[in-house]
Amino acid sequence: SIAVGACACMCAYFGNSILEQEALPNWITCFAVCILVSVVFYIPGKSAQMKLFKREAMCVIGLSWLFTSFFGALPYVLILNANFADAFFESASGFTTTGSSVFSSVENFPRSLILWRSLSQWIGGLGVVVLFVAILSFLGASARILYSYESSAKSYEHDSGQIRNGVFRIFAVYLFLSAACAVCYKLCGVDGFDAFFHMLTTVPSGGFGTFEQNIGSLNNPALEWAMIFFMFVSGVSFIYILSLLRGNFEYIKRNTEFFAYVAVLAFSTFVVFVSRENYSGFSDALANFRTSAFQCVSIMTSTGYAVCDYQTWKPITHILFFVLIFIGGCSGSTSGGLKVARAVAAVKLAVAHLARSYRPRLVNPVKLNGRVLTESGSVEILTFIVLYVLAFFAGTLVISMLEPETSFEGAMSAVIASLSNVGPGFGEFGPF
Repeated sequence: SIAVGACACMCAYFGNSILEQEALPNWITCFAVCILVSVVFYIPGKSAQMKLFKREAMCVIGLSWLFTSFFGALPYVLILNANFADAFFESASGFTTTGSSVFSSVENFPRSLILWRSLSQWIGGLGVVVLFVAILSFLGASARILYSYESSAKSYEHDSGQIRNGVFRIFAVYLFLSAACAVCYKLCGVDGFDAFFHMLTTVPSGGFGTFEQNIGSLNNPALEWAMIFFMFVSGVSFIYILSLLRGNFEYIKRNTEFFAYVAVLAFSTFVVFVSRENYSGFSDALANFRTSAFQCVSIMTSTGYAVCDYQTWKPITHILFFVLIFIGGCSGSTSGGLKVARAVAAVKLAVAHLARSYRPRLVNPVKLNGRVLTESGSVEILTFIVLYVLAFFAGTLVISMLEPETSFEGAMSAVIASLSNVGPGFGEFGPF
């Protein structure tokens, strides 16, 4: 309701525009509906015990995403007269920070609707439910259950004994990073509104742009370097950033996931840069390195921005991007994908298993971030990966059946780009 109200205020502020004049009554309607539904939901449960168990927590999280996406679709239906399927898709893509879009161009949207589109990703970036935990402080101990299910980070990795206080700190870092990003984009010469809108979709690793040709339309090298930095930081665990700010260098040194994240990005950027080979001087080489780094960081962090049509690049880059889409960013970040921690753990478990095949008496515990992986933790990680892969293949099969004209590359990339919340893929679902 607050977010919709902010868009209504912006619509009223730019009331001289015909588009905004037509949109204002619809914003008021959306605001009224959200308030009304909130009251209807609140009254029956106001006397209930403030206690959540695992089943209730999972139910709250699942329904929160569905309800948020449902009511987030109302502005698209009322303002654009879009059919509900398109509106729900756009809303869900926003709140899950996927970044896929069913609208070919948003440049002619009312500015207030562009704000809503971008704001949905900013809200979803930290997780709607995590924001609930931060705001609804009366949840008490139940906040730990919500946080542990909503965040990929384990609760024991947090410095604070109270998850709620920890979430407040993470939210403060999120706000600071957002403000710094907006200021930096403005200093790079971008229009104030475009800087603000792109900040709302960079920090949450969302990728919704305001131009038909994405970031390439701006043709601003300084902005691209700034985006590389903020996309990279957004792909790092917020718990890691908090530890860095608090001077907890011991946690930083033993964080396997962060160093693996940096190593994968550095290797990918190098391979993509070398594979392109189409530069004649230093300026061309620097430009190619920038676009190579931009696309690798954008895809691995599941942001999904594009500065060029990478589908024209060599097949080796496509394969590499496909792997980066699968892996994703760090746990406890705004990125999607399997998460680097799970990928590292799976590799370490496979190596340890092979070693025990040759040396059965070998005792070599698998460690992740300085902690020994328990048997239950190992099973949980491998189970998640298996389910993830099964969902990928099942989704690809369904897409191929429903859209028989879709290419094999397009069907596969559409599914994994949705599962990993990246947005653009390959073939018919490329960046442009």
